Amino acid sequence: MAGSIVNAAGKSETFALDDGSPASFAANFGSDGKGSLVFTGMNDQTLANGALLRDTAGDALTSNNVAITLSGFGTHQLTASAGATTVFTMTMDSTSGQYTIEMFARIDDGSFDFDNFATAKAGKFSWLGVGGDEFPAKDLLVTGGIPNETTVNNDSDDLAANNQWINAATSDTPAEFLRLDFVDLGISANQGGSDINTIPTATHYDANNVGFTIMQTQSSRPVDVRITAIDTEEGRGIGGNDIAADLTTGTPDEIIAVTVITNTQDPENNTKTYLKHDGIDDSGFVVWGENDVIVLNLEGANANQAHLRDQVFVSTADGFNRLEIGNAEAVGSKDAFAIGDVEVGAVGQAIDLAFNGQIIDGDGDAASIGLVGVTLEPAPVV
Repeated sequence: MAGSIVNAAGKSETFALDDGSPASFAANFGSDGKGSLVFTGMNDQTLANGALLRDTAGDALTSNNVAITLSGFGTHQLTASAGATTVFTMTMDSTSGQYTIEMFARIDDGSFDFDNFATAKAGKFSWLGVGGDEFPAKDLLVTGGIPNETTVNNDSDDLAANNQWINAATSDTPAEFLRLDFVDLGISANQGGSDINTIPTATHYDANNVGFTIMQTQSSRPVDVRITAIDTEEGRGIGGNDIAADLTTGTPDEIIAVTVITNTQDPENNTKTYLKHDGIDDSGFVVWGENDVIVLNLEGANANQAHLRDQVFVSTADGFNRLEIGNAEAVGSKDAFAIGDVEVGAVGQAIDLAFNGQIIDGDGDAASIGLVGVTLEPAPVV
């Protein structure tokens, strides 16, 4: 038996312990009468209170980087805690024959995001460092396409180049783009600078399934967006005598999958994944290049329809450590956009849990009910 629930605080789901036969769950207790249901372990192992929460692969799990432990074995309710924080409870009901899981905090699934770009003073910077809230050693460095010439225009929730937008090429200027480097900047708060030579020395980390949101578009028109994934030279970070070269040297990594979410209130029915090598003609939606991909007709939304802002995720075969996001509209086009909510590893990372249970009848006889399972589905990006 297994149900599924979104891996996010505030979620609650109830599932049946069996297939409904017999019709009354109480009949399972037999002639000795109703007793109780209790949890005894996890992954076919008998456990005691204080055991680490592990997925079905045996990997220990955390919440906000704190190890999760379990209590309540021998009772009908398990509690998973990360330090003083309750992560979830799972409760079996011997009357209804159902079990309920209630989430109070998210379980780390390898995903994290950057959605606060605020600095002490919003404005235009040659570089913007965004501190990692969930993983302190995983920050985000944002720079403009032409180092020390293209600026990063930030406010609390979005990013653009130079002015409010990431603009198309003109007859005498190239298309604008922003460069996202996945690095450890060693910062605890967001900061920016007017000269790339003041960027703190940084080392890269690999990322995949990276996404961003189209926060707004000029005149509310759809836009075409060019995305390039890049692998920097192994061992080459940012710092030293030629930071401009550090920012512009790298090898394009082939993007093989693009996922577009068009409504975060109903992602199940509004998510489409395009695969480069599946033989399907995606030309009306995605243009696959040798070194990049163009995603067509992406839309933003006004503040009252934030759930309708398009979100785009890209993946390569083995990850990358830099992403460039630029305007792919025709030369002279007035269609432009701004981005926000950079997500890393946010698509498709489910967590499977399985707990052992027993049914105990009125005179204390016990029998296994097998594994009580639940799948934690990744929360849609909002």
